[in-house]
Amino acid sequence: MFIQSWLDRMIASPLLSRLAVGTFWSLAGLVASRLCGLLASVLIARVLGGRGFGELSIIQGTVGMFSVFAGFGLGMTVTKHIAEFRHGDPERAGRLIGLCSSVSVLTGALMSMLLVFLSDHIASRVLSAPHLSGLLSISAPLLLLGAWSGVQVGALSGLEAFKRIAKINLATGLLNFPLMVGGVLLGGLTGAVVGLLFVGLAGCLIGSWVLRSELRAAGINVRYSGFHKDAWILWKFTLPSLLSGLMVSPVAWACSAMLANQPDGYSELGVFNAANQWRLLSLSVPAILMQVTLPIMAGGGAGISGKDRRNQLLHTLKINFAIGSLLMVVFSLFSPFIMGWYGDGFRGRWGVFIVAQAVTFMQALQSPVVAYWTAQGEMWENFMANALWGGAVIFFSWICIGKGALGLMYGLFGGFAIFGVLILIKLQSVLRKDNAVSIMRI
Repeated sequence: MFIQSWLDRMIASPLLSRLAVGTFWSLAGLVASRLCGLLASVLIARVLGGRGFGELSIIQGTVGMFSVFAGFGLGMTVTKHIAEFRHGDPERAGRLIGLCSSVSVLTGALMSMLLVFLSDHIASRVLSAPHLSGLLSISAPLLLLGAWSGVQVGALSGLEAFKRIAKINLATGLLNFPLMVGGVLLGGLTGAVVGLLFVGLAGCLIGSWVLRSELRAAGINVRYSGFHKDAWILWKFTLPSLLSGLMVSPVAWACSAMLANQPDGYSELGVFNAANQWRLLSLSVPAILMQVTLPIMAGGGAGISGKDRRNQLLHTLKINFAIGSLLMVVFSLFSPFIMGWYGDGFRGRWGVFIVAQAVTFMQALQSPVVAYWTAQGEMWENFMANALWGGAVIFFSWICIGKGALGLMYGLFGGFAIFGVLILIKLQSVLRKDNAVSIMRI
């Protein structure tokens, strides 16, 4: 009866129907991609060992840190504004795609060159691993590919083409397994990095073809002129989005570098990376819901009222709570077996895994409010909250770093606990706009 009642409500509500359809397709593609990635990571860890897996993790983390600058917050910018203008002003939507694509190629190329230039210094002075310098240089093109791909996926999200995004994720996930595992078997750590490059290139080529198809169907022509008319968006939305991103990947990278410089640091980093990958799998549902809800919340021209946005926020919170708590319990129960799959160096470290799942649960509850923040364009406020989160993560990680991978996970837990206080304050403020609804009634 409960399921039938919920289905009836979903069918009767265009908002819930859009949310359900978008979530289904996005989740299907992302979960398939993540599972392929997890299977590949287990095999890679067994081949490279704990230290080698930790070195691969720090290379990916370094690329991730630079990718914040390369992406320039453009993926979220294009999602929000394509959703807003695609019906009422398709010409402007096409101009924004052209603007964001051009800027992404420029920033991606610049950051790729900067990583090559700084690779020796980073490897020797920051990571205490001079032998990784060449691999950092090899991985630099990932920044250009990632920036380009971010705009593609952002535009597809704004168009609510979630089924097509699912197919892209599935295709890249299926390619990830043979390219990464084959690369490791043939060339060790270097082969793994080269495999990442081929996966990134394939994803960009597929995404470019899919985006052109969706834009034709939507009647949107990409324009590469008249950028001055929308340049203000880069200041009002893109810059604070970039600054918010600077509080995530660079903070994670700084904490990883802190751990790498500890005794047996790279082996501990390998343990952290293994647990963190399952944390990212658990985050698939909240991440997809955020990807789906953002264009719906931002679609002011599509009959979405403020009350609709708040109702959607509450629906997403309830879904995230139910699914997040279930995944946390199930994965935690099987954590000793999961960590054992990675090899002897990971066996017995399931405590790190359990803390990672607790972090995931907190993040899942916070993500709907972050999506609301973004849809409302309140990016400077979001940046200040992220700055507090970043400072808290670094502080708690520094205090607990002596505990190795577990200490780094404690740092994340402390950061999201502090961020959760801000989320509660913001949520209460949002709900008060709708007949003074209290958080306690959710």
